[in-house]
Amino acid sequence: MYAHVIQRYLEDPSARGLMVKRADRLAVGLEILGSERIDLVLLDLSLPDSEGYGTFQRLREAAPWVPVIVLTGFEDEQMAERAVRHGAQDFLSKADMSPSLLVRSIRYALERWKAASRLEESERRYRAVVEDQAELVCRYLPNGELTFVNEAFCRFFGAESEAVLGREIFSVAVDKDRVEFATQLASLDHHQPIRTREQCVDEDGAGSRWLQWTDRALFDGAGQLVEFQSVGRDTTEQKLLEGQLRQSQKMEVVGQLTGGIAHDFNNLLMVITGYSELLLQRQATENREPNRFVVAIDQAAQRAASLTRRLLAFSRRQIVQPSNLDLTEVVKEVDEMLRYLLGERVELKVQLETGFCWVKVDPGQIEQIVINLAVNARDAMPEGGQLLLETSIVELERGQPAGQRIDPGRYAVLSVSDTGCGMDEATVQQIFEPFFTTKMAGRGTGLGLSTVKAILDQIGGCITVESTLGRGTTFRTYLPIIDQASTDASSALARDPVLNLNGSETILLVEDDEPVRAVIGTMLEGHGYDVLSARNGKAAIHLLEQTVKDVHLLLTDVVMPGLTGPELACQARQERSEIKVLYMSGYSEDSDRTKFTDPAMALIQKPFSADRLLYQLRQVLSAVN
Repeated sequence: MYAHVIQRYLEDPSARGLMVKRADRLAVGLEILGSERIDLVLLDLSLPDSEGYGTFQRLREAAPWVPVIVLTGFEDEQMAERAVRHGAQDFLSKADMSPSLLVRSIRYALERWKAASRLEESERRYRAVVEDQAELVCRYLPNGELTFVNEAFCRFFGAESEAVLGREIFSVAVDKDRVEFATQLASLDHHQPIRTREQCVDEDGAGSRWLQWTDRALFDGAGQLVEFQSVGRDTTEQKLLEGQLRQSQKMEVVGQLTGGIAHDFNNLLMVITGYSELLLQRQATENREPNRFVVAIDQAAQRAASLTRRLLAFSRRQIVQPSNLDLTEVVKEVDEMLRYLLGERVELKVQLETGFCWVKVDPGQIEQIVINLAVNARDAMPEGGQLLLETSIVELERGQPAGQRIDPGRYAVLSVSDTGCGMDEATVQQIFEPFFTTKMAGRGTGLGLSTVKAILDQIGGCITVESTLGRGTTFRTYLPIIDQASTDASSALARDPVLNLNGSETILLVEDDEPVRAVIGTMLEGHGYDVLSARNGKAAIHLLEQTVKDVHLLLTDVVMPGLTGPELACQARQERSEIKVLYMSGYSEDSDRTKFTDPAMALIQKPFSADRLLYQLRQVLSAVN
């Protein structure tokens, strides 16, 4: 009867116009909830099939998504209050309930339920965002007690959230500088509620990892500090890249310094080797025995020139000049430097091929390959070991070596084997990637092997690696063997010592270093050339404008104050379009051979012998424009 009155009132269009479903038993009500959409339940705690607080419990378990208003008699008021504490929206006493009170209670219950649902949905979305992101997120009370951590936080510190919550953040995420951390937190206020900090986390046996934290102080409406929130980002990879960049920049500075010194040093060597060669040639012309002191000076200068070339190769500042050379002889030349680099704890063994092992490559590049591989091998043997340097010749068929794109044919193989720590398969797969390194921070740039591979790719060769953890590593570089009949300037001179290197053409010699200019002028004039000499580009242009002679070739240094060699050549060709150009340099980033594809333009590297200079001159002068 009571339920019937409530139903009629609520469904009366002049009142609320609500749709009411009535059930006289809990079981019937649960069936309706399971089959239809119900916005609110008016629940009597005294039903024929259920009575007391258990009635509310059973309804909440079956339909937790629907708001509930409990209807109770006077004697059930304590149970109704208990129901409200556990999720009911309100309770109404049947004795005191009026239609207006009932309607108002229903309206408020629905509004509170919708607000709670929106809040729950917002919280769910917030948690989903926080849990799914890669950043570490934690919240903690002013006393340091953790109240929330996300999955990324737990993964980084290797802990379960249940084991972390309730503990102090100092014991979980702060290992060092606790006092400093607490002081920084205490400094956060309304004027400066946010700050950033870095943290280095030492992992046993795995090195260090870096975190960048953003700490925020959270205040309530009254301005009281409630909580702190910290968001951390793993910056270990960024730190590694920054270190690699600094190392690369350091090498760049070293390279620039080395290149500048080498340029000046090569000029000095040019004077020493030039005059010693001229003295030896004069003694030979006079049928006299070479003076042993002059021979010693010349040999020492040649070794110094070789050392300078190696330094430039090591700092990657050498001029790239591919030439035909004996791989075995190159290995012999770097043997002394290798023994110095390897140290006393590494035993160096060398096994060299005795057959024709000639390849076409820049000498500095092949030395760079040998040095890089040897240094890597040394670093893999911190306690010492044995390094085997070996050259050999192989005939490769298509598809050999496995996985390498390389043409069939004969190859000179340079093998570098060590007895070091070796590498696993995952490391081997990445070993040639730029900036990948297995060395500790500050011990390498990760560019050595990628540079070696780039050089070999450029000349049509390849590199392979075989390695086993604890049993060492072997790198094999394959370089195409040249045709034995091919020749370059040095081999042509060696086979034909009576080759006519004299000339009668007019040469415009431009060199800012006066002693170098003097020795080169002497070399040229001694072989019949007419030499016009200038100390810089401006003076050279003035000579071209004033002379009536046909100037056949411009012989100019690349690096000069004022006009550089290439700039001078450009202006000279505007003045005399038929003039040919031979550049000289010991070091220059502007002297890459790709700029000298014109046969009427070439490059010779200081220090050079008179024969090499004269041969190169004849090559350029005889070239067809």
